Amino acid sequence: MIGSHDRTSSPEGADAGPRSRERHSPEVRRAEILDGALAVFSERGYARATLNDVAERVGVTKGCVYHHFSSKEELLVELIRDRTLGAMQAAKERREANGSEPVLADELEGIWKHYEQPGQTEVAMLAMSELAKIPEGGKFLFDEVLVRSRAPLRRALLDASPAGVSSLEESERAAIVIPLMVMGVAIGMRLFRTLDPITYSAAEVRQLGKTVSALLQRGAGGETA
Repeated sequence: MIGSHDRTSSPEGADAGPRSRERHSPEVRRAEILDGALAVFSERGYARATLNDVAERVGVTKGCVYHHFSSKEELLVELIRDRTLGAMQAAKERREANGSEPVLADELEGIWKHYEQPGQTEVAMLAMSELAKIPEGGKFLFDEVLVRSRAPLRRALLDASPAGVSSLEESERAAIVIPLMVMGVAIGMRLFRTLDPITYSAAEVRQLGKTVSALLQRGAGGETA
């Protein structure tokens, strides 16, 4: 989560020690390895982390990790793919439940909620620092996540006509920069949480998300809603 009263908290699964080896289905074991990789990569840094570290965290052999992922690079790409596709599916289901065209406030809230989920900010930080070195992962993130997420946001922007967006061209630009702006806030809070004297509960983090949404809809100098 972006903010927490516990400043020493780490991504989901980070505090869990090696578990006893149990028989699990391939799907369950794969999910455990992805969770372990997120914890290890976030704690040690991707460059320093090894598949042995991941195996120890999950409580399996290195051979078990290799059975599911052929390399550390593939494990990173699949970790990012798994987390981002899950978030996109949730957003799609939310729109379908609304049964209408994308609404700007809902789209902005959805982007922020994504980073409230445990580990999602850490995944974004890993993607920023490492995917430039792994073309396959970078291409996936751009084509399947960034490009696909722009269309509903662009439609919502055109419909709402917030401050600074009054044409198709402006909505195209806004749909590019808004997700990056929200991500920047989430990452900034994650990076400086040990230095910031203010701690945030889950409820306070949600309120910060509403502030981000309001600022993006009307502009920092706009009229109060």
